[in-house]
Amino acid sequence: MIKKLMIVVVAVAATMQIVAETETVGSYTWTYLINGDTAEISGVSPSSGAVTIPSTLGGKPVTSIGYGAFSGCSELTSITIPDSVTSIGYSAFSGCSGLTSVTIPPSVTGIGSAAFSGCSGLIEMTLPFVGATRGNSGSSNSLFGYIFGSTSYSGCKSTRQYYSTGSSVTYYIPSGLKKIVLTDETVLCYGAFYNCSGLTSVTIPNSVTSIGSSAFYGCSGLREVTVPQDVGDNRMSVVFSSSY
Repeated sequence: MIKKLMIVVVAVAATMQIVAETETVGSYTWTYLINGDTAEISGVSPSSGAVTIPSTLGGKPVTSIGYGAFSGCSELTSITIPDSVTSIGYSAFSGCSGLTSVTIPPSVTGIGSAAFSGCSGLIEMTLPFVGATRGNSGSSNSLFGYIFGSTSYSGCKSTRQYYSTGSSVTYYIPSGLKKIVLTDETVLCYGAFYNCSGLTSVTIPNSVTSIGSSAFYGCSGLREVTVPQDVGDNRMSVVFSSSY
């Protein structure tokens, strides 16, 4: 009896399909997917101007910006992300070259690889953390360049970043990106901003309790780094030095 029930459940699940739905909010029509009690953004029309993502669609909270949701939206000039969003998918904003500033709320707990690849117009970003998620340490997805990906594009700067194993990866960061404000990070890993020579200002929140060695090695353009008092000035020589 149990075996037959399992077969029926599998068969029903196999026939279920996630169907894209649409809803118009103001002057924008949103395409989205319903996943249980939440909604995921998959596209918008028109894909230009100053866009505010709605906090609900289909009566469900918008918690995710899906894979490639805004990919290629080069005429997008600004994006406002609501606090309901917890996840930003792979290549979500790739090719959004018209964006000059992006603010990601602290509600976001995960950002996919290359989420901002091709965003060559970026000048400043406010991020809850560095890399894929807060508190990362010791891997390639905990480096600043992770959200820009490893594919070259016009207006980028090739940036070789090391992580704790001594391995390295080359990411392509917008060459005009100057200012980074972190709002909700807890740990900056080894090499977090390694070789990010184009940055001129980085603000680290009080929530950060540890900064790894070589976190800012090669950041030759930095003019201002705001560091939590608890971290202590005596660590800065390690943070800016490297063994590679």
